[in-house]
Amino acid sequence: MKKHLFIGLLFCLTTLLQSKTFAAADLKDFEIMINGERFTDGYISTTKFCLSNTIEFNAQNNSYDISYVDWDFGDGVVQKNGKPQTTHDYSVPGWYDITAKLYGFQTQTTGSEQHLGTIQFSFRVVRTDTIYEYEQVCLDENYIGQLRNDTIWPTDIVDCSTITATVKIYGKKSVLRDTIKTTDYYYEPLNGITYPQDPNNPQDYNQTIELNLTELFGIKNASNCDSIIYRNIQIITCLDMQINNRPEEQHICQGEPLEIPYTFTKGIIGEAYFIVNNEKTSIVPNAGFISLPVESLAPGVYNARIIVEDNNCGKVLQFPLDLTVLFPSDIFQYKFNNVLAVYKNGYGGNTGYDFIAYQWYRNGLPIEGATESIYHTTEPYTLGDEYFVVLTDKYGLTLPSCPQTINSVPNFNTQQNAPKASKVVDRQQMYIVREGIRYTIYGQRIK
Repeated sequence: MKKHLFIGLLFCLTTLLQSKTFAAADLKDFEIMINGERFTDGYISTTKFCLSNTIEFNAQNNSYDISYVDWDFGDGVVQKNGKPQTTHDYSVPGWYDITAKLYGFQTQTTGSEQHLGTIQFSFRVVRTDTIYEYEQVCLDENYIGQLRNDTIWPTDIVDCSTITATVKIYGKKSVLRDTIKTTDYYYEPLNGITYPQDPNNPQDYNQTIELNLTELFGIKNASNCDSIIYRNIQIITCLDMQINNRPEEQHICQGEPLEIPYTFTKGIIGEAYFIVNNEKTSIVPNAGFISLPVESLAPGVYNARIIVEDNNCGKVLQFPLDLTVLFPSDIFQYKFNNVLAVYKNGYGGNTGYDFIAYQWYRNGLPIEGATESIYHTTEPYTLGDEYFVVLTDKYGLTLPSCPQTINSVPNFNTQQNAPKASKVVDRQQMYIVREGIRYTIYGQRIK
């Protein structure tokens, strides 16, 4: 401080010794502008100027034209006859006493250049301390440029005591892509989720999940970036299909189709086939039912099967199917109003059978004694009754026929003058006799 007081007193004595042209009081009007701050004679600045920055000096006075300045920057550098506006860089931190000798003339005069006065002032130049802040920058996995550290310096330094510089550390996130193929379901141990989450959503069986290990476990890679697994899950569902074998329900009449129900839970139904008598026929499961091609099967009991291919899992599902084809209902005929008769081989619905045993049924119950090919009663049948016959052929095949329902009962007594007919059984054959002429029960005249 004593040094600065001394500088101020010295400056005052120098002023008193100036040329007679200028009074000492005029010196206060001269100023040096440094980086926007006003310096006058004897001024000691509290501003810290940065060692790394160029300092700008600008000598000025509103009443005088300053032609040149002898600058003494206080660090051993002297600039004679320098411009009123100049710059200077300091290489060593510390306090600096600057002297500026001003030369010029009063504005709007034609006098010669004269020493206008000397201004002395002081300021401090400091070394900057740098504080580094590190900023992690994670780039995309596909980034192909160089990985480097860039230091970002601030554009405006307010306080030269410290400079905060940002250091960007570049890295790339780690990405692993893999594919998991499983059957029916998949359990992911990293997130504890079982897929499919919605078994009824087909998209849940084939999807890509993101497993961010940083979010899950705080695990980062060597460059301190995220570690991510993109896992493509492909869940293959094996075919879950069921066809129940119900022999007691699987009865059809000869020439009729047969539909079998099935249940389907998951998977994909591939090719399906119906196999009977070593013949394989393609079938199409549809809407919970399978229509079987059985119209050409002869009466009999069949041990068939249905096979369905599981393309996903490379398996073949097999389902046994026991079915019975009954004799057709037209294998016997309803005649008059009280006669039922089984056709002989080659007639009606009998397409090639020689029967040796018979049992007639009415409304699901066997008729006692009705064990002939012809069943007749003395009274007309009852409307709505249902009849069928169990037949045994010469090869031992025993099957019922499909039933017939009595839909009409003709009245043959309405014709008063018509000759009466009578029934005659001769050698286990029934005949109709009218006016001495015999007829078969089918109405054919016997010569």
